[in-house]
Amino acid sequence: MEKELSKFLKELHKSKKISIAEISDGYHTFSELYEHRNLLFITVARLFSENNAYVWKSVRDKYGKNTNRWFVLGIDYMPPSEKKLMQITYHLPMSLWSFCKFASTVPKSLWNGHDSKDVIVQLKEILKHD
Repeated sequence: MEKELSKFLKELHKSKKISIAEISDGYHTFSELYEHRNLLFITVARLFSENNAYVWKSVRDKYGKNTNRWFVLGIDYMPPSEKKLMQITYHLPMSLWSFCKFASTVPKSLWNGHDSKDVIVQLKEILKHD
């Protein structure tokens, strides 16, 4: 059912009958939720950088290709319970670049291959530690 609904919404969006950004759950639009997510991630990245994690940003993806109106913001960190470097990244609109002055600018994304499910696991791991 979700796949059919998603396909239907994409078709409506392509035909310019609706703006997906303005679809709401009755409280917030997708646009508002993404703005919250983007600003919350920048805030988290800034806090990590203040606690000696490596935080970086790039306008190029892992292969050196320009990401156009987007940039990648990444946090590389080692949680106390792990022995391997963890990473969280998000693509953010270029309009937010100036909020990320705390991040090191790198020539291309340092993305390590994680996916959105990995990020959820890693965020939960962070919350386990005081």
